[in-house]
Parts: sequence; structure tokens; C-alpha cells
Amino acid sequence: MEFPDFGLPTYSFTVFSSLRSVYVDAGLPVACVLNLQGDQGTGKSTLAKRFVSLYNVHNAIADAYDADSTFASMRDALSSTRDHAVLFDDICKSSDPLIQRKRRRDAANLVRMATNGLPITWKSGGKTIHANCNACLVITGEVDFDQPSDLTRCVTVIISQQMTNGSAADRSDAATALAGFLQWFSEHYEEEKTIDK
Repeated sequence: MEFPDFGLPTYSFTVFSSLRSVYVDAGLPVACVLNLQGDQGTGKSTLAKRFVSLYNVHNAIADAYDADSTFASMRDALSSTRDHAVLFDDICKSSDPLIQRKRRRDAANLVRMATNGLPITWKSGGKTIHANCNACLVITGEVDFDQPSDLTRCVTVIISQQMTNGSAADRSDAATALAGFLQWFSEHYEEEKTIDK
């Protein structure tokens, strides 16, 4: 794996995301957001998409949203996607302060949804909808959060150099490793569960 300092935490978070419902069932904490932060062009989005897309055999990235996506679409993805990572991509610097504030506000609200452990509530067609957050959240961006409390809810990986010449096999190797682990885990879950008792 090229650039393991950045790739390994991202891959580990993907494994964590795939087991989210197991942690919930066991009463373990699942409030975790991965925040990939660095300058423009360092490869944050490429790295995130490489691992978020491990779940999809067609290489499509169905659960990636850019910073201009509607808040409702990202909220829906967090509530409807189970044992998966949802990517909120590219909270980049903007010359328009209103746009920049909206992007930061959306990111902060998504972090709170993913970490508070409370049902997500919204209005639709005159009805109040309640849904739990069922996915883990990955955020990429050039800018920090406004509130320290939002930042401390995240596992932050600072990408300090440009990642170049990544291996095309990284995704395939990582997906194979994850598939193998999940196969083993599903077969041994019951006995692993009783080890600590």
C-alpha cells in the first residue's frame, strides 16, 4: 500500500464501518467520524473514494457526496446505509463566505448526527420522520471546523504531502482482505463473542 500513514487509518475505518451494527448490538461505542484534512491536490478524495468504494463490485461510489450536495441527501444516506461509510467530500475553501459557512455548517451537522447516537429527525410531507444513523461518516476537506467540539468528535488524519503514483492494485487488495476478514468473522462471530465472558 502506498502512503500507509494515510491509507491504513482510512482502510481501518472502512473495516470499522463494515462492523458498525455488530458494535451496536454489543453495546459498544460507534460514534466515530474520519476527517481527512489537507491542502488541495494532496489526494484526499482519491484516497477516501478508493476505500469507501470497497463495498461496490462495480466500482461505483454510490455513497459519496460533494460539498454542494443537498443536506437532505446526505442525511438520508447516513440513515439508510447500514454498515457502510458515507463520504462528504471536499469541504474546500471558497471565495464566497456564504458558501463556505454553509459547507462548514453542513459538515458540523453531519458530524453531530453520526456521533450523538440520537435519532435523526426531519419533516417530510407534513410528517415527522425519525431514523437512526446507520452508517459511518468520512469527511475530506481543506478547512477545519469552527467549533473545537466538532473536531474532537473526529479521528483526524492530516495529509501533509501530495500522494502520487498510487498502486492501481490497492483497492483490489484491500477489498479482497476485507472480504476475507468479513467471511471469517461471520463464521466465528458466536465463539468470538463468548471469549470475554
